[in-house]
Amino acid sequence: MLVCRYRRNAEVFAVHAASAAAMHFISGKNAIKRGSWYGAPTNTRRRRTIQEIYMCLGAKYFQRAYRMSYESFWKLHEKLKEGIVLAHKQYLEKMRRQRRARRSRSSVCGRRRLNSPAPSPIPNGKIESEVRLACALRYFAGGSPYDIMAKYGMSHSEVMNSVWYVVEASNTQSDCHEEQLRIAMEFKDKSSVDFEWCSGAIDGIIIWMNRPTLKEAANVGVDQQKFFCGRKHKFGLNCQAVCDVRGRFLDISITHGASAADCLAFENSELYKRLQKGVLAEDLVLFGDDAYINSIFMATPYPNTSVDAAAEGLREDDSHIQCGDSGYVPMVTNNTIRDVLGAEVQTPDSLIGGGDHFDEVPLSMRRDRTSASAEFTLPRTKLCKHVEDMHMVCPVSNRRY
Repeated sequence: MLVCRYRRNAEVFAVHAASAAAMHFISGKNAIKRGSWYGAPTNTRRRRTIQEIYMCLGAKYFQRAYRMSYESFWKLHEKLKEGIVLAHKQYLEKMRRQRRARRSRSSVCGRRRLNSPAPSPIPNGKIESEVRLACALRYFAGGSPYDIMAKYGMSHSEVMNSVWYVVEASNTQSDCHEEQLRIAMEFKDKSSVDFEWCSGAIDGIIIWMNRPTLKEAANVGVDQQKFFCGRKHKFGLNCQAVCDVRGRFLDISITHGASAADCLAFENSELYKRLQKGVLAEDLVLFGDDAYINSIFMATPYPNTSVDAAAEGLREDDSHIQCGDSGYVPMVTNNTIRDVLGAEVQTPDSLIGGGDHFDEVPLSMRRDRTSASAEFTLPRTKLCKHVEDMHMVCPVSNRRY
């Protein structure tokens, strides 16, 4: 009798233990479903609004924390709201594509996951665009992401995502024609010949970097040499940037390594696609140097112009560039170099800066040797002396930007 009672209690205990284990398994499985798309469980957080933060800080400390007044914050949010929302949608679409790709690879390998539900609603609630802007501003002001996530009730990854959403929204060039016309009028006020068609100035720069490893280069589908610039002897990235008359960036694109020409990098940017669709107002163009191709939306210098090299090349106002507070650095203009190298003589590469040849100049832009003017037909010794003088003024191989 006693043995039966103990056996019955053991059976009841086993049933309760099995029930508890099943409930734990089900709750853990649901927690994974409610979590992020990578399967991590979601921590319970309470979202906080900008109004709550402002009530806690007050006007004085809000301006100190976010580097602007409360009124200026909402004005900035009105300008960047659409861009922040668009960047968030693009990120979600990218994550959906990656998730579908992982599911397809799992099915090919015979490990198809049957329980791969679509992303469930956010358990802690939606993060508003003004909160994302506040996170980015506080991060730029020196705030720690860990303090920001505790203050606004969001994860660390969402704090960093918010920063990049604001960066994307800020770097997007305005499609408003009124804004473009205003920029063109500012260029006209600075122009001595009243150019009124410039809606932005574009140029390329090499962003120096360490040589990427073989694995890093393989991740982007190219070899290491694609990141090497032979003219400047540096590894880097080709950055295409558009700015207004005050030097403020309107658009930035980094899609190629340093070996790519400015024209190639520009034609593979998102800005180029938008320009082809007619994003600029009527009669407005971008101004660029002769590394770009003249088109309906791009104005470049005229090629094959006959200009006296002595009168044009070394004038003080045209042969210097300002470098901050350090004064001026002498440089030789492109026309002077092309006029000399375009003479009807055979010029070895050794005369041109020890291998610094001008591959970035398009063939259509170079001087036609057969139609060169007689005034540029220099004897070989005189040409060598002229090139030496130019390198004494500005050694190309040592020039830094």
